[in-house]
Amino acid sequence: MALHRQGRLAEAEARYRQILALDPRLFPALSLLGSLRLQLGDSREAADLLARALAVAPDNADALAHYGMALIGLGRFQDAASSFDQALALKPSLLLALTGRAAAMRGLGRTADSLADFDAVVAADPANPDGWNGRGVQLRKLGRIEEALESFNRALRLWPDFAEALQDRGALLWDEKRDFPAALADLERAMAIDPARPALSENLLHLKMMMAHDACDLDQVQALANQLPDLIARGEIVPPMMQLLCSDDPKLQRRNAENLIAKRFPPLPPLWSGERHGKSRIRLAYLSSDFKNHAVAGQIGELIERHDRNRFEVIAISTGADDGSLQRQRLKNAFDSFHDLHGQGAPVIAQRIRDLQVDLLVDLNGHTEHDNLDVLRRRPAPVQVSWLGYAGTTGAPFIDALIADRVVAPDAENFSERLYLLPDSVLCADTSRKLGQAPSRVTAGLPTRGFVFCAFNRGWKITAPVFQSWMRILASVPNSVLWLKQPSPQAMNNLSIRASALGIDPARLVFAPSLALEDHLARHALADLFLDTFPYTGHATACDALWAGLPLVTRKGKGYAARVSASLLEAVGLAELVTETQEQYEELAIALARDPSRLADVRDRLAQNRATMPLFDTARFARDIEDLYARILADRLNE
Repeated sequence: MALHRQGRLAEAEARYRQILALDPRLFPALSLLGSLRLQLGDSREAADLLARALAVAPDNADALAHYGMALIGLGRFQDAASSFDQALALKPSLLLALTGRAAAMRGLGRTADSLADFDAVVAADPANPDGWNGRGVQLRKLGRIEEALESFNRALRLWPDFAEALQDRGALLWDEKRDFPAALADLERAMAIDPARPALSENLLHLKMMMAHDACDLDQVQALANQLPDLIARGEIVPPMMQLLCSDDPKLQRRNAENLIAKRFPPLPPLWSGERHGKSRIRLAYLSSDFKNHAVAGQIGELIERHDRNRFEVIAISTGADDGSLQRQRLKNAFDSFHDLHGQGAPVIAQRIRDLQVDLLVDLNGHTEHDNLDVLRRRPAPVQVSWLGYAGTTGAPFIDALIADRVVAPDAENFSERLYLLPDSVLCADTSRKLGQAPSRVTAGLPTRGFVFCAFNRGWKITAPVFQSWMRILASVPNSVLWLKQPSPQAMNNLSIRASALGIDPARLVFAPSLALEDHLARHALADLFLDTFPYTGHATACDALWAGLPLVTRKGKGYAARVSASLLEAVGLAELVTETQEQYEELAIALARDPSRLADVRDRLAQNRATMPLFDTARFARDIEDLYARILADRLNE
């Protein structure tokens, strides 16, 4: 015991084992060796030793608490919780048991119960940094962001070099878009203290890429993009959404996604055990963290309303916060049932889906922010499908199918899922959206005369080659301007500086502030031609432009995300606006700007095709995707 207290663990372990060779049932040696093995990270032998100790002295609270910690290390959270409950029944003030039970509740996805225990820990021991940090993690899950931030701050005031708390606070600061530089400082400090911490290098890369994209620091974006192939080849994880912004190589995208799944989401025992539910209607559930003021919610509203209730019972599994938006309220009214599970852990969410006897579960997140992959790997439903939210393969063996179309997914080998193709476009449109009254050019900040190129994709989709193309287009079309969605002040400054360096007066860049959707759609009427981004093309933004009657020129690449605008244009009968190279893209944009009659013809055909082509026939889309759902379910159950 003296050696153990001095940290001379190898010598202490040798003595404990000598003692147990003489008396295998000696409780102190079993218990102490068990706690030592736990210190060394050997949860399996620790659990075996502590179980033997408890067979001798079943009412020892300290041994029960250590046994619970070993069970957490083995992922046996329910058994761990029982052990902590027994320990606390014997010794209610035992902090190790209280902290351990909070961790077990976290592992079980019981966020509120975990928070209650962490509250009790810091009430009993206000100088406990682990308690404050654990409390912060649970508060964040519940959407109580300010309280979470203060809890992380308390942990770090107590222990400034607490790497886990630095990582957690840094993740909150960048994920909530509070303070990117402060987040970077936290993550870099955590890396200096504990470079082997799980997901830390991935977090740092993600943040650096987000900062570069947010600031439209196009040189930094390109420098980071150039590193990605080597990182992925070494098996390191690149945030998949960031990869889509930088590369249209679908093979590399698949490899990266599969690396991520293997590292972060290894297999778990399935909740669905092969039984058939046998209901008269297919129970169709949509799983998303984005049932709010978000592009995904904006696209699916009319589809949910149009689903055939004779064939399907349509269920929402919402894992994101309620933002009180009209979009969320519309969806709550549209679904047959709406289950708000925000703040619940993956085990709880997965069990709810299992209890609802869902037949087909459609994940609308994929590898996007606040993904639900930890839910899906528990296999709560017989059939699990990826669609819409993420423009690429998930790389997940627990995702059975991916819904796409022949344009975005021409080659099945780039997808880990089985492909099911819609006959027209992979995106659905909400044709109930109204177009407001267009403002005047002066009101919108545009010049009264001249050609208006529009690029309303988010600023983080702009790459150096795309911006150079845009500047060459402006140089070839006198008196033209480029109308961009307003990014951050730093991004506006960086784009202006870059335009000037490329010989374009920064005054020819006009920035459009955020507006309500109806007003935003209406102002498209002031533009002459929409210029798409690459390799991540327009998705909802491209659909918005076409719905508002604004033609779009795109470049089609190799990956899913680089082909969505091409899919939309084919589905609205304007395939001639799809180009294959950067040079063709520039030439077509310039040619249309210089030929008013040709552009007018394109606009007229777009106006006519809106009413007749598949892109904006949501009733047709609903029947098509319902037929796919039924086929996917039948194929899966008949395997």
